[in-house]
Amino acid sequence: MGRFIVPSVALLLLAATVGLAGHSDLEKRNAKVVRRMVEDINQRDFDALDEVVAPNVQRHCSATPGVEVHSLEQFKTFLHQDLVAVPDSRQEIQQLIADGDTVAVRVRYSGTQTGPMGPFPPSGRKVAIPFLGFLRLEKGKIAEIWVEWDNLAALTQLGHLPPPGGAAGEASANKALARKWFEVVINGRDLDAIPEIYAEDYVYHGPAGQELRGLERVRDFAAAILAASADRRAVVESQVAEGDRVVTRFTSRGTRTGPYHGVPPTGKAWVTEGIVISRIESGRIVEDWEIAHSTGL
Repeated sequence: MGRFIVPSVALLLLAATVGLAGHSDLEKRNAKVVRRMVEDINQRDFDALDEVVAPNVQRHCSATPGVEVHSLEQFKTFLHQDLVAVPDSRQEIQQLIADGDTVAVRVRYSGTQTGPMGPFPPSGRKVAIPFLGFLRLEKGKIAEIWVEWDNLAALTQLGHLPPPGGAAGEASANKALARKWFEVVINGRDLDAIPEIYAEDYVYHGPAGQELRGLERVRDFAAAILAASADRRAVVESQVAEGDRVVTRFTSRGTRTGPYHGVPPTGKAWVTEGIVISRIESGRIVEDWEIAHSTGL
């Protein structure tokens, strides 16, 4: 029997080697399938996902509560919804490890939120966050997905949450928000930024009992100022903040080059000095009280 020991050991080693080689090929194929899925998503070729994702794919993710994915069609619907919020989204695989029927990935997701994202309105801001995923494959197709990311970091980058830092961080974020009217809308002449600054039910209390309600009235108010003064520039002189209130002292200057509320252009320097108290809720200004004095109208 001794002479059969070596051949037996050789056969066992050969079988083990063949098994390992097969296992390695499986992992290579699975890794290629996962890379192909990410490529198809980046190319917006969702029909091609039929070749790499199982019809009854399951997706699990606590970062998207309420999103149910129990089929390939539901998975495609989720991807389309993501494109509504972030049309230029892109996924970049930074690390991939395949083991048996499972592939683990570390991916960088990036893009600009120009559409609504659940309860959050478009911010126009960019986001770049990592996420981790585990994917289980069956018969060469992705059958189950587990994916997680840091929602807090994403929503903070998009401006839907104040940056961390307690009261000091909140005060800093509120000041920055109050400055946007002067720096972005007036100086940048960007009327489309108004929904990023003011709540839909915003109320403005101005001099002589003037009152504005809603985003359209704010837009009309800003458009009239910019149309009347093509070179208008605003300077925030100082700010103080406490709790949900910000007090801003400002000076705004420009030349009356266009009509303003029916009054024809004068060609004179139009200077406004004022103080505005802003009340902020959930990252938007909900109410303003302003006292201002203008010369050159």
